[in-house]
Amino acid sequence: MRKDLWRPLWTLSIPEGEHADAQGRHAFKKLREWRKLHETSWERPALLSLNHSKKEIERLEEQLRDRGGSKKENVYDVIKHKKKKLRVAAILDQRANSVADLAAVLAAQEALGTKTQQNKDEEAKSRRAFQVQTMIDMAKEVEQGALDEVKLQIKQLEEQLKSSSADGSTEMSKTQLRKQLKDMIARKTKLQWSSSCVKRVKEEMKESGGELSPEQQDARLRESLPEYPAPRSIPKRGPMRARLERENAPVFSTEGIVIKWANHLDAEFAESWPETIDHQPMGFARNRAPNADQEPIMDVESFRQRTSQAYLAKRGLVEQAADVEVSEKPEGEISQIEGFNMARGEIVNAVRKAVAARAAKEATGDAVKSKRIVPTEASAEQVATA
Repeated sequence: MRKDLWRPLWTLSIPEGEHADAQGRHAFKKLREWRKLHETSWERPALLSLNHSKKEIERLEEQLRDRGGSKKENVYDVIKHKKKKLRVAAILDQRANSVADLAAVLAAQEALGTKTQQNKDEEAKSRRAFQVQTMIDMAKEVEQGALDEVKLQIKQLEEQLKSSSADGSTEMSKTQLRKQLKDMIARKTKLQWSSSCVKRVKEEMKESGGELSPEQQDARLRESLPEYPAPRSIPKRGPMRARLERENAPVFSTEGIVIKWANHLDAEFAESWPETIDHQPMGFARNRAPNADQEPIMDVESFRQRTSQAYLAKRGLVEQAADVEVSEKPEGEISQIEGFNMARGEIVNAVRKAVAARAAKEATGDAVKSKRIVPTEASAEQVATA
């Protein structure tokens, strides 16, 4: 698209955070999908369904006769072209839809972020209660001798696996034996870890002293127990992977979001905005939206100066862009930018003079041609006689 055919309408800036990238991609995806829907599902303008009267058709036929150019098309072709232009204008008029879509996306993200955070808090609370109760139960099982039973079962499974490898005379396959062995080793690890954690917390409670009721001791024990260690690797499928995906789900928020408007009145196209959105002016901009941390340019002179310096910096005519402070220079000495502007002005003036001289010369030549005497019939006969 040509740069001189468009200008920015608004810019959306999401503050840096853990889920900023995911929120930006989600907003861009939704805006792109809704823009596609607006382009394919739109209301027909009333003028497309308007029937032309006989007087209007006669007037169009008269205009068609009076105009120049090709006469192959009739008045109904003209009406067809006008309706096509109306359809194009209806599809391209997306300013109000773009603003309303942005407000709807931000409102949906705010509601989705609140719901996601509530679900994560509730799930973490229930998971914590389940883990604590499981650790206490396993510690009681260790006191009753469950750990010795598990070790004995592991030893038996290892022997069965060895014997099946030797002669293959077992009821279960090697795969089933290995799975049972893996599950028993995991149970053994959980029993040892849970028992050690409960013992350590109880010892700390005894060392701290103080008389506590059984209810208070149980509550303090549940608060002091640590979390289960995180898994070393994430499985490809299964309930653990689904749980980890829920835990790592991005939480969207509209806190700190800034929208800069080329025309502040365009925000009125939306019915409502989230209260935490900060609306700011964009300032002067041509075919490129300003950076998020750039101060808006509100006067034309500053905009021209920054654009000129950016153009010179891009071509290596100056060392840095417009934000560089100008150092003091001795009297009578000109800067590199001033010298470039002076040379450019001289070149422009010389070109203008050359164009004016050429135009004057062409005008003089046309006048001389118009003054030439065209020979009459008599003079032509005299020339032939001569």
